[in-house]
Amino acid sequence: GRHLTKLPKVASNAKLDFALKQLLAMQELDFTERTQQHYLDAFYQILLEAGLLQLLFPGADLSMRERVCRFLSNEPAKAHSIDELCMHLGQSRSTLTRRLADESTSYRELLSETRMLHALSLMQARPYKQLELALACGYQSETRFGQRFLKQFGLTPKQYMKTL
Repeated sequence: GRHLTKLPKVASNAKLDFALKQLLAMQELDFTERTQQHYLDAFYQILLEAGLLQLLFPGADLSMRERVCRFLSNEPAKAHSIDELCMHLGQSRSTLTRRLADESTSYRELLSETRMLHALSLMQARPYKQLELALACGYQSETRFGQRFLKQFGLTPKQYMKTL
């Protein structure tokens, strides 16, 4: 990996100082995990606005495709929205769409791909009924899931299960 040979020097400002003090103060308070996450998200947003977030996350040089897939694969069955993803990545919808297009893909394609890879991993663990598998992968329709699976892998889910 890439290692820093010296610590980055960052000019602080009132917003950054305030946010950092709030994070440090949380150690002494009994906030719920959700409340802590809100404080942390606010801190990240301030770092993003100051152009400093990449210092915390050196993996930010990942492709947009990789960043989107990482986010989606945390909860592949969730009813993700592109707006939620944009907020997570700190990008506007048009910027995200353009950057994915530059990589010859789209949000919908990556969501489908992530869910199909999740389906494969589930199927390798144990046998599933197609409806059960569809729901576990975020599809409300067994038929739509089967169509996507066939398009992605050239086999129906039942055909794939027979190969295991």
